[in-house]
Amino acid sequence: MRALATGIYRLALLTCPAEFRRLFGRRMLADFADLLSEPRSAVSHLGLAMRESVGVIGSGWRARRDHLLESPLSPAVTRPSGQDRLRLAWDDIAFAARSLWTRPGYAAVSVLTLALGIGASTIVFSVVDKVVIQPLPYEDSERIVFLYADDLKRERANRFPTTAADFMDWQEMSSSFSHIAASRSRSMVLTGGSHLERVRVAEVSDGAFGLIGVNPHLGTTLGPAANADDVVITHGTWQRLFGGDTDVVGRSIELNGQAHTVVGVTPAGFRAPWYSSPAMWRPLRFSAEEAADRSARSLIVLAKLRPDVAESQAEDELEAIAATLAEAYPSTNENWGARIVGAKEIYLENSRSMYLILSAAVALVLLVACVNLASLALARGATRQTEMAIRLALGAGRLRMVRLLLAEGAIVALAGAAVGIGIAIWGLAAILPFAPTWPLVLRETAITARSFAFTVGVALAALLMYGLLPAMRLSRPQLGGVLGGAARAAGGSLRELRLRRALVVGQMALAVVLLVGAGLLIRSVINIINADTGYDYRGVVTARVLMGTSDQGADVYFDQLLARAAGLPGVTSAALVDAAPMDGSADWVRVFIDGERVQQERALGADYRRVSTGYFETMAIEAVAGRLFNLEDEGGQGVAVINEEFASRFLSGRNPLGERVEVAPSMGLDPGDQLREWLIVGVVETVQEWGPTSFEVPMIYVPHTSDPHAAMSLVLRSDASPEALVGPLREIVREIGDSPVDGVRTLATALQGSYETHRFMLALLGSFAVLAAALSAIGLYGVMAYHVIQRQREIGVRVALGAARRDVAGMVLRQGTSMALVAVVLGVAGAIPMARALSTLAMGRLLVDMHWFDPIAFALVPLLVLATAVLASWLPARRAARVDPVEALRAEA
Repeated sequence: MRALATGIYRLALLTCPAEFRRLFGRRMLADFADLLSEPRSAVSHLGLAMRESVGVIGSGWRARRDHLLESPLSPAVTRPSGQDRLRLAWDDIAFAARSLWTRPGYAAVSVLTLALGIGASTIVFSVVDKVVIQPLPYEDSERIVFLYADDLKRERANRFPTTAADFMDWQEMSSSFSHIAASRSRSMVLTGGSHLERVRVAEVSDGAFGLIGVNPHLGTTLGPAANADDVVITHGTWQRLFGGDTDVVGRSIELNGQAHTVVGVTPAGFRAPWYSSPAMWRPLRFSAEEAADRSARSLIVLAKLRPDVAESQAEDELEAIAATLAEAYPSTNENWGARIVGAKEIYLENSRSMYLILSAAVALVLLVACVNLASLALARGATRQTEMAIRLALGAGRLRMVRLLLAEGAIVALAGAAVGIGIAIWGLAAILPFAPTWPLVLRETAITARSFAFTVGVALAALLMYGLLPAMRLSRPQLGGVLGGAARAAGGSLRELRLRRALVVGQMALAVVLLVGAGLLIRSVINIINADTGYDYRGVVTARVLMGTSDQGADVYFDQLLARAAGLPGVTSAALVDAAPMDGSADWVRVFIDGERVQQERALGADYRRVSTGYFETMAIEAVAGRLFNLEDEGGQGVAVINEEFASRFLSGRNPLGERVEVAPSMGLDPGDQLREWLIVGVVETVQEWGPTSFEVPMIYVPHTSDPHAAMSLVLRSDASPEALVGPLREIVREIGDSPVDGVRTLATALQGSYETHRFMLALLGSFAVLAAALSAIGLYGVMAYHVIQRQREIGVRVALGAARRDVAGMVLRQGTSMALVAVVLGVAGAIPMARALSTLAMGRLLVDMHWFDPIAFALVPLLVLATAVLASWLPARRAARVDPVEALRAEA
């Protein structure tokens, strides 16, 4: 009969709500079993079962009636109205706000943690969105491609400019493009009245502006009807030369002494995809010789795909055209193919790695922030289990409990997102002035609607991390243990404690990975700065000078200028060069070996420099064979000095001294015109003119008096302050011939400009690494502080039984340090593959001389993390050592 009585009681329990049964069912069955254990007759057992069952059914009915959200009664009773829902939601939000207000430290840490993660990630997302995701600022930019010549003799794919004849054949024979245009850049002298300066002019073929969809600010652009002497100037040039005069269209300017007519002004901020910063554009016109030339590769070709043509189809057609031309012109085109590369790919090829690194770094920071939030939420949740259990025992439903916790998470997420947006706006304003000038649109980055949408997405993810997961866990407490004090005494379950510790260890390990990566990049930048470029830039000033109104020859004029400049106070040596390092205006010429003028495929390209006697000594460029120039060489004799790269590439296996080479003075001239013969008398070491990350190029140096040029650069080495030479140098130039001086600067300053991408990336990565380390320290501190609070009674007992306070502090300190040691081991293990991946970027010249294993980075970072962990653990340990045992035991009574 006892089994029958128990069955009746169990059936009665089924009438109660599921939540009621889950919370109290076992206890009620146990109490009923105790009643049945008393000596009774069979009838008494059945009577007891009926009496208790009636009470259970009544209790279940009242529970369903009072718990509206889970009652199966009529809609008028069970479903609250919209006004009631709003009131309940407002009550939840108000309670959550009061709860956070009572714990300002916890709330501030949570909001700040989320804000820092959101701010950093929003900055990087805005930059990546502007540069990588958004299309280029041209009409139908996704269909704009570059067409390149491809040297089939090389194993790896390569890109070369094309020739005028090939360009015109591409135009005529291809059907995959709606527009094809070519361009090339020239340095010209802008004259007129008292104004004289060197400017960069981009020559473009018909339809170039229409291809990219440019609407001029004033006038018109260069179309098929444009005259050869028409020019379109940039908005900046218009402001600088004409003061923004709206009547500028039709005005005349002189380029290289030839009159040109201004026909238009480009919009403010316009940048052409061919060249980054020309001062003006003029029509590209080919002479008869150039139109027939298939060896002078000087044209950059841009095209727009037809809407119905894929890039792969167009490339197949272009390769077929190149094969046809190779068959028709074997002497010049036999080993040349063609390639198509999207404009966006060209735009990002030198910076894609940087954005990948930044994105990965900020993802780690955001992950550390989210893990920190989860750790804080779980730590606090352990202290709220009693509160949640009491609420459930008093009849609160699980859904209401989840809403309360989600409301608290929503407040933290909203506040974190608002502060994070502010940090992102301030951060962008702070870093963009230091951003590299390429890609060009980088400095135009701003917080946009897409950035806000990204922030909202991160905030929602944080809400789930901070609110929903702890809510699901806390809304299912074990009432017996919680109300009995087990959780309070133990500081939460062992499983939860291990989870919180695992989260802290994980975020510290991620910080180690990020710090090691930043350390490797710091070492790389140091290597770049200290790398040997082949010349000594310290204490050197350069100044670009255009020959002014002097009636003297260029050689006499510049020799006189050199003599005056060499006599300036503090100048230890002086020289002339037509293109100083970091200037980029040297001539790229064709060189013919062994007099082979007919076999044009043997035309070799080299950098051509006109220098004065003493240039190599002034720049500290070492001779490796033969001799350098002397005064006797300035009498017009055709002698030359080459660099080691020229000798190894073009004269491999031969003694270069005594060899004769012929030079075509411009890559754009017909090879049969104006060939000059030079006798090689010396070899110097190869220099990297554009800094350690630039490629080594073959160079040929000739005396400037043997080939006079109207624009030269003074190179002055001083043992005094280089900046002090700028004023006197300008005065000398004005006295000699009122010549324009362009780009007076120290070579060290110019060289530092080549590091701008590395410095920018280093600053961001360093900031993210420090941020990740700080968040990890906050996370460790939070867990240890809650750990001390939860173990306050235990610590009080230990102190009451005679434990020394330093032993108590040491116990807490050892726990924090042990977690840091585990994190360091895991972080170093994760940093190894990351370091290997970074080292591969050196192949792309982004980094220099960076080995994946750097002892300093791998040793210093773990020590730094351990020191931070000790500090973060010391504060809670100090608090634990000061626990008053009487107060701790009284609070637990």
